[in-house]
Amino acid sequence: MVSTVDRFYAIDFDRCLSDTPKLDEVFYSLVREYKNLDADLLLETRNAVEDKGGSVNMLTPLEDVLSPEQVASFVETFIDRSRVNGLLSLGASELLEALGKHRELFGIVSYGDDQWQSIKIKAAGLDKIPSLITDSKKKGEIIASWQQEDGTFSVPARLTADVPSNVVIAHGLNEVIELESL
Repeated sequence: MVSTVDRFYAIDFDRCLSDTPKLDEVFYSLVREYKNLDADLLLETRNAVEDKGGSVNMLTPLEDVLSPEQVASFVETFIDRSRVNGLLSLGASELLEALGKHRELFGIVSYGDDQWQSIKIKAAGLDKIPSLITDSKKKGEIIASWQQEDGTFSVPARLTADVPSNVVIAHGLNEVIELESL
């Protein structure tokens, strides 16, 4: 099911909303608290995959070593500590506030493992915002494919809630704020 809209802001989580260094700091400091986990090896493994354009579910290596209860506790602690430390990038809160204030339609579009991306989105306190997590590296092409011949966009229903409005492609949060006079 899709909703047809004139304008929709598809915001990338990792590149626009998340402060990845802060997220990493919280995650790897927590990993270091577990004697049977090697934070340096986890980081090395993640970097090797991401250097090739891939994405890693950081829970998988934890699940290989920890019990399900320990993994659940790890995730809960990670989310709690992330919310205390704030995982949003500079300008992200202001953008989201302005979009809400102006009643603009927006949602999070992210690439990666559904489980890990969902945890990061929740840790950033953005789990109430509609999101679409894809395993396709070409998010831009996915978003572009939503455009119809008449210029409107058919946005997946999970990103909208029966609300109308023209997708504007902006490169960076400052450009969004500038283009929309937010």
